[in-house]
Amino acid sequence: PVSMLLGIYVLSEEEDLVRANSNYELGVLDSASWWHGWPAIRQDSLTVDNFYLIQLAFNLQCLIQIVLIESRKKDFVQMVSHHVITILLIWTSYYIGLMRIGLVIITVVADGPDLFLYWAKVCCVQVLAV
Repeated sequence: PVSMLLGIYVLSEEEDLVRANSNYELGVLDSASWWHGWPAIRQDSLTVDNFYLIQLAFNLQCLIQIVLIESRKKDFVQMVSHHVITILLIWTSYYIGLMRIGLVIITVVADGPDLFLYWAKVCCVQVLAV
């Protein structure tokens, strides 16, 4: 949830995503702005770079924790593959300069459902505890 809020903030600060089109006033929702200026030398803001670095560090930390620290659970293989794939996607989108679309995907697709998953876990734990 915190990562999603940070991603929404970074999206709102990204000038190329927020600037409105001459035809519509969609801003971030205008998917054409996600691809604006690509392929070109990456000119994204320091805020986007920092957000990518935070996401990469978080996923590396989760991978290390799952592999080296936590006891192995039933979903060990799925969790390791999830974090490895996420790390590769973050690194690849950063390396080839697709940071705008990557920012939208990380915020909306990866972090968005986490809010509902955490809420479901809390509800499930409370129901099972009763």
